[in-house]
Amino acid sequence: MPIAIPDKYKPGLIQIGSISTSEMDSLVSALNSIGERSLDLGAIAREVFEKAASGLSERVVLDIISSLFSLKAFIEYGGYDIEEILVDLTLNLELEENQKEVFKDRIQEFLEIPEISFFLKANLLTQEYEKIYSSSRILTDIRPVFEKDDFKSVIVVHSLRIQYSSQEGSKEFFVALDGSDLQELQEQIQRASKKSRLIEDKLKELGTSCINSNIDKDPD
Repeated sequence: MPIAIPDKYKPGLIQIGSISTSEMDSLVSALNSIGERSLDLGAIAREVFEKAASGLSERVVLDIISSLFSLKAFIEYGGYDIEEILVDLTLNLELEENQKEVFKDRIQEFLEIPEISFFLKANLLTQEYEKIYSSSRILTDIRPVFEKDDFKSVIVVHSLRIQYSSQEGSKEFFVALDGSDLQELQEQIQRASKKSRLIEDKLKELGTSCINSNIDKDPD
């Protein structure tokens, strides 16, 4: 049975088989000449889109790159044989006979690009933790303090929701905060951001880049 391809990666894989030879060459050239390395797929896609100037939309470029990085991870982590995977992909995508060899050759050429292997290795390092932060949100409530069936005072309570990923899947937890807690949390974040900027500046002096930082250099 052919492998199941997640729906979100199908458009990119189909595009790889349908783009022109010149568009293919432009994408390969752009991926091989990425300047500032990043773990942000959107940022990589924008740079490739701008460098390739192939006529493909930025959305198409992002779809192609996302599908390639996912496929590379699937093969590397699963220890699969690339030839078998390529046969399964052509069956799953229901490619015409004359498209199959072109598709296989292009996938192999893309997956041999060093930048794709680098992204995979760097991304793996960021995921080697028991819990990985996904997102957060702070909800604010006003709660009245009743006295004899009436109230003249209220308290403001903030609820911090943190979502994270683990081996057990996506999870979340809530923490109650007051105004002083928010202030302390803000100060801790500012301190960590300052440390990150100092480390990045020192690394630049040494000729080394930090590829996973999105810290604003001039925070408000």
